[in-house]
Amino acid sequence: MPDFFRISFNSHLKSLDFRFDEPIYPENTFMPHKFVGEYCIFLNEKIPSFNPFHGYILSFKVRMKDFSQSGFGVRRGFIIRNELLAQLAHSFKIPKHIIYPIKYTKGKSLEIQSDLSFVYFYQPLEKSINFKNSRFGLRFRKDKYADGISKKFASYEEYIDILYHKNDYLITPLEVIVEKGHDYDLFAFQKLFYGRFFCSTKFADFLKKEKIKGFTLTESNINLSFES
Repeated sequence: MPDFFRISFNSHLKSLDFRFDEPIYPENTFMPHKFVGEYCIFLNEKIPSFNPFHGYILSFKVRMKDFSQSGFGVRRGFIIRNELLAQLAHSFKIPKHIIYPIKYTKGKSLEIQSDLSFVYFYQPLEKSINFKNSRFGLRFRKDKYADGISKKFASYEEYIDILYHKNDYLITPLEVIVEKGHDYDLFAFQKLFYGRFFCSTKFADFLKKEKIKGFTLTESNINLSFES
């Protein structure tokens, strides 16, 4: 059995519309995009200062799933039904996060629902990597056919320097070791593994047992381990 499962969220965003709950934002300001620009593009641990969905009523043309992507480029964020969120917070280990309420309607009904929340992991797991013992592939971006080299970064700062300031290189994870104390049941990186969500076998078993909908679980053989 694999150590981790990859979570692939089923897309529902094509059926999503927005309408204002109250006109509180400047013209042409779309808050989910503002949220991405301030918190999701770069690796940081800033606690968000605003709910990207505040002031909006989301309108889903189809039934909203229990556990789904938040969309709009918000990596490390997802939408979840409150009942499931309570179980997640109580029984499983997850990264530092913030929770915001969501208002929405479904189908043709105008009745406003409030049993969903937006959860954002503001702690990128890259910050917890043991870089001295992890290995990465480093390849010159313009050389499509080169094998690249295996590299160990001396620190998180060196990794960031090459990732953002020396954009000529592509970085791929070969063997990633996460420091002790960060063995989460649900987690996501910002850049590594394309920002996908992963979960432990324990959490995957829970999702299957409770018949939670909104995603697909696949076995993942990523080269990732947690220090014991």
